[in-house]
Amino acid sequence: MSGLPLQNLRWERFCQAYVHGETSGNATASYIAAGFAADGTDVSRRVGAYRLLHKPAIRARIAELENDRVGVAQRAVAMAADRLSLSKQLVLAQLARLGFASILDYVRRSETGGVVIDLSAIKRDEAAGIAELTVTEKGEGADRVSVMRIKLCDRHAPLVSLGKHLGLFSDKKDPQEHLHHLSIEDLRRHRAELEQEIDRLTLPQAHAVAETRPAASEAAEANANELERVGRSKPDVS
Repeated sequence: MSGLPLQNLRWERFCQAYVHGETSGNATASYIAAGFAADGTDVSRRVGAYRLLHKPAIRARIAELENDRVGVAQRAVAMAADRLSLSKQLVLAQLARLGFASILDYVRRSETGGVVIDLSAIKRDEAAGIAELTVTEKGEGADRVSVMRIKLCDRHAPLVSLGKHLGLFSDKKDPQEHLHHLSIEDLRRHRAELEQEIDRLTLPQAHAVAETRPAASEAAEANANELERVGRSKPDVS
């Protein structure tokens, strides 16, 4: 918490205005809001605000108020984080109650050995698994009886949500998953087939390159012969 207010009320108002409110961080505006130099010029107000802001007592008081404001903000963030964590825990707990609800939680054996619905012992949270409760009365007078029916909630959706949160499901598939179940012989045969396919795709290119080389050699040889013939045909001028 911040310390005691300054004895000079206008100094205290200046510090409060400089840290809080619309004039926060503006020394001149805080100077005016504190009641200084209401009839002064803009220059005199800026000079007065600068001098007041650099007084040791003012600087110390502003530091106290700013530290207090930071502490309040940090506590607010911590409280929000706690509420978020609590909300997350409540949601996961409710999903668990829905996903793991069992009809055995709501029935018991009667004295005659039959199975009857008994909700007298369950707690409020345990009743989350009941999606529908119906009570029907039949008969008249002493023969009047009440028939109770319960319907449990759908457990699939809550369990899926829990599983996704816990990372139990993965949508990514391993492209080589089918290779994990092959034997050594199958893997070797698969490798040989791949090598044959690679050779089949690359051999035509190798033949094409080999076929172009003789043609290129013949063209080069023809060019050389032509140059030699032209050289011989020129007269000797020496």
